[in-house]
Amino acid sequence: MRIGGSPLLVQGWGLGLSGVLLAAYAQGPGLWPLGLLALVPWLQRLNHTARWCDALLQGWLMSMVLCVACLSWFGVAIGHYTQWGPPAGLLLLVLAAPLLQAQALAYALVRHLVRQRHGPLLAAWAASAALPITLAGCRKAPLLCACSRP
Repeated sequence: MRIGGSPLLVQGWGLGLSGVLLAAYAQGPGLWPLGLLALVPWLQRLNHTARWCDALLQGWLMSMVLCVACLSWFGVAIGHYTQWGPPAGLLLLVLAAPLLQAQALAYALVRHLVRQRHGPLLAAWAASAALPITLAGCRKAPLLCACSRP
């Protein structure tokens, strides 16, 4: 299977390595240096997305990786609270990942769209600036849409 001109397995390495680094980073306070490097493999993969839908897919997958790597305790807690069991709670967490980690979707999409027109430096700045808009809630979304019109 191919997505964006490269095999799906090759695309998975950036996400997988970032997931492993994030999971290790979430294990304790002494592993803080991993936080500086955890997203680098995913960002490198994001550099090679050809279409906006590939970037959106990468953001969606990263939202799931973030939930599993850093918030798996929350899925287990959901499973215990609902009495469905930890696997069902983790599944619910993964299904809700785009809602819980919407900043990954916004970051990937804004970074890709700005990078196409204005280059990597402005893309990094714009994607970082999109995070507070995403985290502030839906009432700020019209500002983002209004700024993207020509």
